[in-house]
Amino acid sequence: MVDIIIDTREKADMKEYFVSSFIKDGINPKLEVLHAGDFLIYGKTEEDAVLIERKEASDFISSLKEGRLWEQMKKMKASGIDDRRVIIEGDPMKAKALRYGRKTTPAHIFGAYEGIFGWGAKIVWTADKYETSAYLRNLCHKKQKPKKYFALRASPKVEMTLREKKLYWIQGLPGLGGKSSRIILSTYPTLNDFINDIENIDKLDGIGKKTKKDILEVLN
Repeated sequence: MVDIIIDTREKADMKEYFVSSFIKDGINPKLEVLHAGDFLIYGKTEEDAVLIERKEASDFISSLKEGRLWEQMKKMKASGIDDRRVIIEGDPMKAKALRYGRKTTPAHIFGAYEGIFGWGAKIVWTADKYETSAYLRNLCHKKQKPKKYFALRASPKVEMTLREKKLYWIQGLPGLGGKSSRIILSTYPTLNDFINDIENIDKLDGIGKKTKKDILEVLN
């Protein structure tokens, strides 16, 4: 099973480093040509995938000057992957590329950040390849974990009697609180009797037609 794809066009030393660090951490990498981005992390579903463009600070400046950055953002968006991220490795403000060619000011760099956000991508700043690797490994492990689903209402912490369990179940239906759930239990011998006679519950004290409608929508 592949956890992450590394673009084959990454620098040879970088590919070797990332492959090695992933394998040591129990992550299964694969080298493949990516039409967009430098890394593709698989999730539990296609909607969970993450496409990542990695840029060293100097390359970030160069790609901004040459216009490559926006072509890359366009390709990433066209991939259809919703979760798109750009890792900027190092400080673009101190990049050597700032000294050459057309002048690039801090305003250009901040404008580029806004432009990336405008293309629907997130930015992650790391200090070096070691931090980048740690970030990618953490993201891979996070994507491998099953999703945690949270209950919409918490279960009581104390042990309940059978009657209390029935009341708790009834109160899970829309519009039924403490008083109405007790009226239902005193009217119907079993919960099956209650469900089978659901069309008539608006005749009970405190339960109106809207509550009946909402309950029917849930049960049907």
